[in-house]
Amino acid sequence: KLTDEQINFTPTDMVSHMEKKVVRGFIAGEGNGFLNGTGVKMPKGVLKTASVPTYETAAANKLSFTDVVDLKGELKKSYHSNAVYFMSPKTYVKLRLELETGGNGLFWKQNSDGPNTIDGTSYVLMPDMADVTGLTGQSALAASGDIVVGLGDFFTGYQILDLEGTKLVINPYSQDSEAIIKYTWKRWLTGQVQMPEAFALLKIKA
Repeated sequence: KLTDEQINFTPTDMVSHMEKKVVRGFIAGEGNGFLNGTGVKMPKGVLKTASVPTYETAAANKLSFTDVVDLKGELKKSYHSNAVYFMSPKTYVKLRLELETGGNGLFWKQNSDGPNTIDGTSYVLMPDMADVTGLTGQSALAASGDIVVGLGDFFTGYQILDLEGTKLVINPYSQDSEAIIKYTWKRWLTGQVQMPEAFALLKIKA
């Protein structure tokens, strides 16, 4: 909502400013939906799709380098070329700290011609995934049942239906006595897993 005074006497284009904030909110919500969405008025998330193969860590309440690398062996080879690891930024940091302690070569930093990788596979950081909570030796502590790492070919395995752009509805009437104009942005997007075998998820063993 904006008042007449905000629109007419603020040096900044307030409507444009609001739109930028709204778009950032849409983007954050969509990213969460692709992972954790219920499928009701939002995408159906990869982590919430029962048919996506899920595997447990070797040890209870711990995540190790071996678990991460072994996950690649569970994914069909035909999906390897387009697959990426995905995890939360905090999980990534914990694994990197363990790498510095253990000195193994799980993480590789490439030159400017290629992306950084985990065991030769690119990775992306997704803040809406569960975090590991600490370190013990060469394992990261985590809550049992949490899915903390995934590997998948999103291009093949996940379908997004997107009505491009946003729609702005302006209502100058509902609070006209207060000189308030209501702005509502609408966007239509959904998505779902279409090829469950294109993903492999790693869950913390209880």
